[in-house]
Amino acid sequence: MLTASLLIGGCGVPVSDPFQTQRAVAARSEAAIDVAVRWPSYQAAMQDDEVAWFPTHVALLQGGAVASTGMGVSVARMDQATLLHPLDATHDLYEPNMLFFDAEGGSLPDAVIIGFGYFVHEAFDPAVRPDVEFVDPDWFLIHEAGYHLSWTGGFELATDEDLMNASTTAIDPGGCNRVTDDDLQTHFTAIKHGRAWSSHLWIDPDGGEPEHAALDPFYSIGGVDLPDSAFYEQDCEQFVASPVCEG
Repeated sequence: MLTASLLIGGCGVPVSDPFQTQRAVAARSEAAIDVAVRWPSYQAAMQDDEVAWFPTHVALLQGGAVASTGMGVSVARMDQATLLHPLDATHDLYEPNMLFFDAEGGSLPDAVIIGFGYFVHEAFDPAVRPDVEFVDPDWFLIHEAGYHLSWTGGFELATDEDLMNASTTAIDPGGCNRVTDDDLQTHFTAIKHGRAWSSHLWIDPDGGEPEHAALDPFYSIGGVDLPDSAFYEQDCEQFVASPVCEG
């Protein structure tokens, strides 16, 4: 079993104590149950009066949210006041800012919860992994900068030709540079976003510990294909995996 990375005093501290590892596993399993109770279906998430969710892949040609291959229908937690800006993940394991639903074999409102996750977009720093309680920093992947395509619901990777500011000169393949929304040109039929950290936990249908992976390991979910490098492990020798801690 992978050594747990507990967050003691707000910092990610790798520990090998079996008790602490079991504590982390239990916390993630409990969080999965909590997520499934609060948002058992896509409709339940959309009707939540306390938390605003919005689908991340919308196809105007199909009239709404669409599924991505291996991930299902994904929604992001939004600023409830404006509904315009997705909110970065916090330290709280029990407050994910991504949910995933499986709509295959039924209607979208009845799509069932299959996973949850945590992303950091606005505060993305390639040198600092997100600090979410009981989520190993190594589980965070780079979600590459790119464009959510409004007509099809697909995703297109940004290229060097899309860059327009001097803050970064190239989109390096290792995820070592910061690429922000403002670094990218605007495409008329797409929603742009810079790089982000993203970690996905998939709910075990047999009740076991949720699994961390880019795509759901339990179900074979069809949908719009994403590029292979939409999510990938950072490859930067100069950066350490654990979050930077103070004091």
